[in-house]
Amino acid sequence: MKPRTGPRRRGFTLAEVMVAVSCFAVGGTMIFVLLNSAMTLYAKNMSVNTAHQDTRRAVNRLLRDIHASVSVPQLIDGINADGSFQVHTSNTTAAAGVAFQLVSLGPTYIWKDPVAANLIMVYDNNTPPKPGQRLIVPLWGIESDITKFTSAGASAHSNLFLMDAAGNVIDQTTTAGKAPTGQGKNSNTKKDGNDVYAICYYTERVAYLVQNGQLRLYYRRYVNANSSGQNGTWMWLNPRNFDATGSVVAGDTNGIVVARDITSPTPFSAVWSNTAGVASVHVTNGGSNYPNSTTVTITGGGGSGATATAVVSNKTIVGVNVTNSGSGYTSVPSVSFSGGSGSGAAATVSLTTSPTTDDRYVHVQITASDPTFNNRNYKATSSLADADMPYRSRLCSIQ
Repeated sequence: MKPRTGPRRRGFTLAEVMVAVSCFAVGGTMIFVLLNSAMTLYAKNMSVNTAHQDTRRAVNRLLRDIHASVSVPQLIDGINADGSFQVHTSNTTAAAGVAFQLVSLGPTYIWKDPVAANLIMVYDNNTPPKPGQRLIVPLWGIESDITKFTSAGASAHSNLFLMDAAGNVIDQTTTAGKAPTGQGKNSNTKKDGNDVYAICYYTERVAYLVQNGQLRLYYRRYVNANSSGQNGTWMWLNPRNFDATGSVVAGDTNGIVVARDITSPTPFSAVWSNTAGVASVHVTNGGSNYPNSTTVTITGGGGSGATATAVVSNKTIVGVNVTNSGSGYTSVPSVSFSGGSGSGAAATVSLTTSPTTDDRYVHVQITASDPTFNNRNYKATSSLADADMPYRSRLCSIQ
C-alpha cells in the first residue's frame, strides 16, 4: 500500500485548550465587571433621579405656597387630639411643619346686605367660602373665621356667619360693615344713594407637616356647625371630601400626602436676621497648670469662625483675646481650653448683638430617599431643598 504523502492534521493539545479557556474566562470576567459597574452606576443615578423626581413637584408646590403666604409662617411640631397645633417654641431647633394662610378668593367686595340689615354680604360671584376659611377686610380691621354661609345665586353673593378669635359668634348687627375709627367710611354710609363697600378676601389656613416619612398637607375646616354657625368642630384634614357642602359629617383627618420617603423629619427652621459674632470671652475660672501655648476652642451656638488666644500667668488663664469674631451665632457658644496638663479653666462668651429671627423667611432643608430600593440593596438619599424661602405679602395679623 502506498503511504499518504499529504499534510498531516493535528488537534489541539490539552495545554492549548486550557490556555484558550483561561483567556476566554479572563476576557469574559473583565467584560462582566465592566458591564456590572456600568449597571451599578446606572442604578445609582436612577436612584438619585427617582428620589429627586418623586418629591420635586411637592417641593415646588411647597415653595409656591410659602411665597404666596399672606400671614407670617408659623413653625409647628404636630397636631393635637383636639385639632389644635403643637406650636414650635424654639428658635434654634428645626420643626416638623409650617403653617400659614393663602388667599382662596379675592380681592372682592363686602358691604351690608340691603335686604337683611343684620347680615354681612360678600360678592363672591357664586364662589362661596368653605366653613373654616377666614374673612379678611384690611380697611375695616376684620379678620374672622367663617363658620357658615348662605348663598343667593341670583345676586352672586354670600351671607357669612363669623366667629372671633375667642370662639364667640360675631354679632352681625353691630359688626357688618363697621369701620374702626379713622379707617374710612362704613357700609352704612351712602353716597349718591349707593352703599359704600370695601375690598375683602377669603383666606385658607394650610399646614405642611412631615409625619412617618411623608410630607402631608392639611387644611383647616369647621365641621358639623348648626344653623347659626355654632357648636361645630375645628379640624385639620384633607378637604377633598369636605368642600362640596357646608355641612360635613366625616372625612379624612390624615391630610393630603404630597411626598413620600422623606428622610428629614424636621425640615423647617427659623432664619436669623443678623450675623452675630463673639464680642468677648470672660474667664470665670483660671484653672491650673496651663502652658503659654494653651489653645482656646469656641464651639456651638450655630455660628462659625470665632477664634481667640489665652493669656496665661503663673500657669493660670487670666484672660482671653478674641482674634476673630466669627459670624452667624444664634445662641451663646461654649469655650474650652486645652494644653499641657492644664485643667479647671472655664469662661463665658458675650456676642456682638442679640440674635433675632427674621420672620420674612422659612428655612427648608428637606431630603428624600429612593423609593424603589433595587435588588443591589442600594438606597440613595437626595437633597430636594436647602434654602431660605420668603413669603411676599403680609395681609393677615392673626395666624
